[in-house]
Amino acid sequence: MIKKIAAAVCALVLAAGAALAVPKTENFGVPIMTVDEVRPGMKGYGLSVFKGAEPEKFDIEVVAVIKKWRTGNDLIIVRCSGKNLEFTGIAAGMSGSPMYIDDRLIGALAYGWYWPKEAIAGVQPIEHMFELWEMPEAKGSAGKAQESGRSAAPFSFLNLRGEETTAALTEIKRLLGAGGPASNSGPERAGGVDLAPIATPVATSGIEGAGASLLSDLLLSRNMTPVSGGGAAGAAGPPGINDLKPGSVLGSPLMRGDLRAAAIGTVTVRHGDRILGFGHPFFNEGPNTIPLSGGEIFHFMSTLNWTFKIGAVGDVLGSITDDRLPAISGKIGLMPEFFPVKINVSDASTGYSAKYDFEVARIRDIDASLMFGAVSTALERASLQSEVTAKVTVSGRLEGYDRQFVFEDVFAQPPGSVYFAPMFYLADLLYNPFRKVDIKDVRFDIELSRESKSCEISAVNLISNKFRPGDIVKAAVKLKPHNAEEFMSEIEFAIPRDARPGPLTIEFEGGASFSGAPTAAAPENFDQYYDTILKWIPQNTLSVKFIYPELGLALGGFEVNGLPKSMEASVNKSLATTQKPFPRYERSTLKTDYVVSGRRQIVVNIEKEY
Repeated sequence: MIKKIAAAVCALVLAAGAALAVPKTENFGVPIMTVDEVRPGMKGYGLSVFKGAEPEKFDIEVVAVIKKWRTGNDLIIVRCSGKNLEFTGIAAGMSGSPMYIDDRLIGALAYGWYWPKEAIAGVQPIEHMFELWEMPEAKGSAGKAQESGRSAAPFSFLNLRGEETTAALTEIKRLLGAGGPASNSGPERAGGVDLAPIATPVATSGIEGAGASLLSDLLLSRNMTPVSGGGAAGAAGPPGINDLKPGSVLGSPLMRGDLRAAAIGTVTVRHGDRILGFGHPFFNEGPNTIPLSGGEIFHFMSTLNWTFKIGAVGDVLGSITDDRLPAISGKIGLMPEFFPVKINVSDASTGYSAKYDFEVARIRDIDASLMFGAVSTALERASLQSEVTAKVTVSGRLEGYDRQFVFEDVFAQPPGSVYFAPMFYLADLLYNPFRKVDIKDVRFDIELSRESKSCEISAVNLISNKFRPGDIVKAAVKLKPHNAEEFMSEIEFAIPRDARPGPLTIEFEGGASFSGAPTAAAPENFDQYYDTILKWIPQNTLSVKFIYPELGLALGGFEVNGLPKSMEASVNKSLATTQKPFPRYERSTLKTDYVVSGRRQIVVNIEKEY
């Protein structure tokens, strides 16, 4: 009896060992070949769409298997042929193309080199991709999935005026492009032998000129490249749910309406309402709800330095729910969120007017890139080729925040700067250091004039240098316009009633020269930050600023003015981190028809009241 039990136990142990030694051949109903089974010289085929919506076969041969290419990840190197790939090479948009040996799935076409002379690519092993389906699925809206917020701005864009506009734009580009995988396979890379994700083409329609240039710079840092020609689906109609299968176009409509943009990749696996694709990250955002659709290909475009698919996507069918290193995972039926954008441009000089109505997918950082690219395009179409003045009004709402924001400013600059002017205020709000912010809706109203209405303060004259608290003062301000004769402007203001006897500095300042912050108290939470932005001084203003000799106190994000002399000494001796003394000041502003720069100071003497 003991011998029989021992024999049975031994048999079970051997059977278990045999089971462990046998490679897993199926996952989620899909016959697979693990990377351990793949050998150099094996031949098979891949599936991808070359024209239309139906996947077609191309040939593959295994060149090598790289073990531990990355920590925990292997990589299969294959040579591709057929469908003219020997001539074109691997195309951007083929990421995710399923690869088979003996009709068993080995993985997805995903990696390549820049400037290759052969159609050789890296295949992401399928077992690494299936790991995404073993993780918790993303639920709820895109906004709720993006808990980490946007990249924090190191400074306020609104502190940058005039010649610093270029610096602000550079920083906006850095922020919007931050965090994505490096671009190693796009057309802008000068060279190198890095093995990198195959670039993802972003088919655009209506985005051109300055907008296309901005969008290109931003997307290249995320291994994506805008491709003109992405319109609506063709005569065959938009691909539906039943059309999504291995090798089909996996689209992602990022912007839809009057202006459109959509990324194009390939489906690797479909299991019920679940989809795997790309074989590499999209935005590398982790759990999310990024729009997912089918699509079709119009042309397989080959250039001297790279090849890409030109195509269009159909209606939104679901969401990309997980976006990680090995692949993207999607779910049909889980709908993403978009926010509406309206742009109105009018030119009083030419009678030109245009309106744009579209929606942008709510995806951290990339939604701002698309929106700003659209605004730049709208301005580009207004044919700004000379000096121009632009009145910009940006209004809208934030998700979960009842207050409406309204930013209004005037820019008198060369056209290249005006293209990006509407970004500054909204970028400051979106990239605040306190909390994640998502747009609920936004509208840009831009009024243009074909002249540079800018001027500089050249002199200020007062009728006297002695005043009493409450006195009404008239100042003659001499202004020098751009390419025009000087003229005088009169501004009337009142001496503050609480002004103490003694010297008082009065500063006359143009809005374009305003620097620092509209309040001396640094904001300590989002509400205070929001209020600070709304208080910003527009560039078409002339300010009168009273600078008092006594101190104010910044405490907890608020200003406390008019401290008694008895408190000033103690405040200077001991300050908490939330306490900071500052020269007390008060400001009143007057709107003008010009963008005003420059500043002048006058010291007057405040006498005792009668």
